[in-house]
Amino acid sequence: MDRPTTIRGRSVILLLLFNYIDLTTFIKQRHNMLAHVVLFSLLLWTLPFASSANAERVKIVTWNIRDTLSLEDIAAREVDFQTFARELKPDILVLQEVGSAEVVEKLKYRMGLNNFHTAVSDFMAADLPGQRDLEIAVISKYPLTQILEFDPVPDSRESGSEEILITAPASLGFDAIQTNLGYLWVYIRKLRLTLSVVLLKSSGDAKGLGDAKNAEQREYVASAVALRVNQNLEFFPEHAHIVAGDFNVGHSDEKNGISLERDCYKNCGPKDRYDETHALLSAGLVEGLKMRNLASSVKSSTHLSKPGSPIDNIYVGGDLAPRFSSAVKEERPYGSDHFPIWTIYESPQ
Repeated sequence: MDRPTTIRGRSVILLLLFNYIDLTTFIKQRHNMLAHVVLFSLLLWTLPFASSANAERVKIVTWNIRDTLSLEDIAAREVDFQTFARELKPDILVLQEVGSAEVVEKLKYRMGLNNFHTAVSDFMAADLPGQRDLEIAVISKYPLTQILEFDPVPDSRESGSEEILITAPASLGFDAIQTNLGYLWVYIRKLRLTLSVVLLKSSGDAKGLGDAKNAEQREYVASAVALRVNQNLEFFPEHAHIVAGDFNVGHSDEKNGISLERDCYKNCGPKDRYDETHALLSAGLVEGLKMRNLASSVKSSTHLSKPGSPIDNIYVGGDLAPRFSSAVKEERPYGSDHFPIWTIYESPQ
């Protein structure tokens, strides 16, 4: 039901044509001002339908697939991945916790998305000792016009993307790199769409003051992404700009705050809390940026073992932002510990 369709649009246009002919004849015969009003109203009423008929429906899915780091991991969950692709039918798939470009290519093949285009991060140089290589990726039916990787340690390895040092706004007090994670940015010219993919620092079981450093790492990347989105808004007008992925903090969690200057960790009452990850994208903290979270309508957790609001989110901004539907949470995790969420983008043609 998420595939492009123009049958309804064509029917509406034919109906408009027939009514136009009838009313025009009536106008010529009667010179009735009321008929002019009716005709004009009919034209206005059909414009949204005609616009919808010319749009392409693009299904964008974000999913943390859980520790898919090797070809063996793919083989162990092959049925899950095939079922996921068959049931959700993504046009653009945003993935977190993949191991490498080789893993993504094999995963794409197993999902039956052979002709899709891919972009994969390569943050390995920034990994701490003993840390797993948790990368992020985009698998797209549409050609990727440009791919950039914003990395705390840019290197010369051939990852298929240009690597740029990740930087947060100095005006917010981020005077040094506070993360070993970055984000992936792609531009899809055909859809007039930019996409920033994130996998932010997990809190584990930490809370309050013990979670402070994790929150700072999330905030660092979120502020850097917000800075990029503002640049996108300037250089790509009449586009849509989305930020999607695993934020590792829910959009309505109790620890969320709106001020980087005041952080409370315990017995806070009405005081501002300590994690501004979401506020950096939505509350105007970065040069007035206020993106809309499509997952705000999702109230239940998107993680199997972490209660609270969804930690998997999709933010949207730009002139084409109204063309996105509210996000939907899938009812099954397909072998992961995260539930996929998705939105439909009515891309102008």
